[in-house]
Amino acid sequence: METRRGTTLKERLEKFLSHPLVIVATAFVIRLFYLYFFSLFDKPPVMDGRDYDTFASNLLRFREYSLSPGTASALRPPVYPLFLALIYCIFGHSYIAVRLLQAIISSLSCLLIAVLGEKMWNRGVGTLSAWLFAIHPGSIYLVGRFLSETLFVFLFILTLLLIIKNKTHWSGILLGVSILIRPNVVLFIPLLILFFWFIYGKKGGFLRRSLLILLEIFLLNLPWVIRNYLVFHEIVPFTNHGGWTFFACNNPLANGGYVSGPLDRMLGFEAHFNYAPSNLPLWKDSTEVRSDRTFLKKGLQWVWKNPKDFGLLIPKKLEKTWNPFRKPSQSFAKKFTIIFGIYYLFIMLLAIGGFLFTLTQWKRFFLIYSPILAVTINSVIFYGSTRMRFPSDPFLILLSSIGLDLILRIKRKKLLNGREFPKITLVI
Repeated sequence: METRRGTTLKERLEKFLSHPLVIVATAFVIRLFYLYFFSLFDKPPVMDGRDYDTFASNLLRFREYSLSPGTASALRPPVYPLFLALIYCIFGHSYIAVRLLQAIISSLSCLLIAVLGEKMWNRGVGTLSAWLFAIHPGSIYLVGRFLSETLFVFLFILTLLLIIKNKTHWSGILLGVSILIRPNVVLFIPLLILFFWFIYGKKGGFLRRSLLILLEIFLLNLPWVIRNYLVFHEIVPFTNHGGWTFFACNNPLANGGYVSGPLDRMLGFEAHFNYAPSNLPLWKDSTEVRSDRTFLKKGLQWVWKNPKDFGLLIPKKLEKTWNPFRKPSQSFAKKFTIIFGIYYLFIMLLAIGGFLFTLTQWKRFFLIYSPILAVTINSVIFYGSTRMRFPSDPFLILLSSIGLDLILRIKRKKLLNGREFPKITLVI
C-alpha cells in the first residue's frame, strides 16, 4: 500500500517511530504512568534516598553539608545532594519536582543513546537502543527513587559520546562531575586511558588526551578535597563511606552482597560501633575519617587472612550482579522481578552476540566494553547487585542492538563482509 507521496505506510511508520522526539516523549509518558500507577510522585524517600534528601535540606537550611545540624559530613558524594538542593531552591521541598525532573533526564538519555548507537554502528541500531532504554525496567524504576543513578547515567552516556566526537576537554569535565556523583567511576579511568592508547598510541595524541582528562578530573575534585581537609584535617578524596562498604562486603558473614544488619551481632564487633543518622555504622569514639579507615583496614585484614574465602565470594558477587532474575530491592514484587528478568535475559543474550561480532574492531569498541568491565571489577572488589549493574546497562543495550541488527541481516541474507563493516568515525 502506497500513499500519495509515493512512500509506503510501513516507511512512514518507521520514520515516525525513529523520530527522536517520539522516543523521548514515549519514554517520558511511560515514566509518568509508572509514578502515577504506584503513587510515587510525593512519596518520601527511603534508605539512601533519605540521606541525599537530608544533605540537600541541610545545605539550604543551615548552609552546611551534614546529616545532623552542626556536624559536617562526607558520608555521601556531593553532586546529587546539590542537584536536589537546586530543585528545592527553585520549587520548594517538592518530591514531585525531583521525580518529574528525573523522568525528564531518564527520557533524554534515550536521545543520547540513539546518537551514540548511530555513531558506533548505524542509525537503526541507535533507534533500537533508544527504544530499548525507553522501556528499560531499571531506568523506569529508578526515576521514583532518590538515588544518583539516573543523573549519573545521563552524564556518563554524554561523556562517552563526547569522547567519540573527540571533545576530550568536555568529557574530562563530565567525568570529574561523575566521580562526585558515584566515586566508583574511578575504575573506568584506567580503562579509558587504555582506549586512548589503542586509538591514538601510534598516531600521537595519547599522552595529551590522557593528561588532559586526569588534570580536569583533579581540578573538578579539588574543591571537595579542600573542603574535606578544612573540616576533617584529613585528605578525603571521595567519601567517608568506601571503607565501611568494603568491610560490609568482605567479612566472615559476607555472601556476595551488602551485609549490613547482621554485622552488629558479629563476635567481637557488636560493642565497637554504632549507627550514624544515615544508618551507616561509625566506629565508636572516632571521627568519620578514622572510622572509615578502620573499617577498610578490617576488611583488608580479612581478605589477607582469608584469600580462599574471598575467592569463593567472587562468583557469588558476579552472580548477584549479572543474574537477570535478581530483585532490584527487597520490597520488589515477584511478578515484577520476572518482568525485569525476561527483559534483562533478552538484552544479555543479544549483547553476547553483539560483543562477539564487534571483536573484529575490539580496539574501537573497547570504549563500550569498558563500563561493563568497570562494573564487573567493582562488584568483585565490593559487592554484586542489580543497582550496581545499572550504569553498564545502556552499553549492554547498545551491544544487544548490534546483535539484533546482525540477526536481521543474516535473516535477510545480508551478512556483512569486511568491506561493509560499519566504521566508527572519531572526529579529529
